[in-house]
Amino acid sequence: MSKNFLIIVLAIILAGGILVLSINLKIKKAEAKGLIPFGGRILYVTYCTCSGGLLLTIGPPRPGNYYFTAGSRVYAYYQIYRPGAWALGDAFPGGACMIYAGTSCVGSPTTGTIRQVGTSLR
Repeated sequence: MSKNFLIIVLAIILAGGILVLSINLKIKKAEAKGLIPFGGRILYVTYCTCSGGLLLTIGPPRPGNYYFTAGSRVYAYYQIYRPGAWALGDAFPGGACMIYAGTSCVGSPTTGTIRQVGTSLR
C-alpha cells in the first residue's frame, strides 16, 4: 500500500513540474512576439522637431518608417543621422514622430519605435 501511495505522489509531483515548465516556456515565447525586425538602407532621415528624435525611412529588404528616440540603443558605427548607411535592428509597435508644421505639431505615422539598431560605416 505504501508503494502505491509513493508512486501516486511522485506522479503528481512530476505532472506538476511539467505543467510549471510548460507555462514558463509559453510566457517566454510571448515576450519576443511584439518586436518588429527591420533592415535595409536608410533612405531618408526626418528630424522630429516637436517630440525629439528621428524618423528613419528604411528601404528594402525589410522597409518601414521607424522612430528613433532617446530610449533607443544604437550600436557602431552610429550612422543613423545620414542616408545611405545600412541599418539593422528591431522595434516595438507604435510611436509617433511629431513635426512642427506652421502653428502646431502634427504626427507622422511610424511602423514602430526602435529598440536597438546597428549601422554600417558606409
